[in-house]
Amino acid sequence: MKIITKESYHRERLDPVIKLDKQNTDKAVSFSTYNSLKNTFKDKNDKFKYSNDEGKTWKDITFKPGSYEINRD
Repeated sequence: MKIITKESYHRERLDPVIKLDKQNTDKAVSFSTYNSLKNTFKDKNDKFKYSNDEGKTWKDITFKPGSYEINRD
């Protein structure tokens, strides 16, 4: 099940309800969530300008509004 919302508060009821047997400890139930904050906005910070030839020519990239991160490996 995948749930996507733009609200700051979200409540979801599972159907069917997950019932755990307190006597049976060998079952595993997992729940995971993440939150990504929008960090790119149209006409505010959605443009990136770069050069591959030490500034002789420049290229522009325009990002769609959303959440982005940079990995520095």
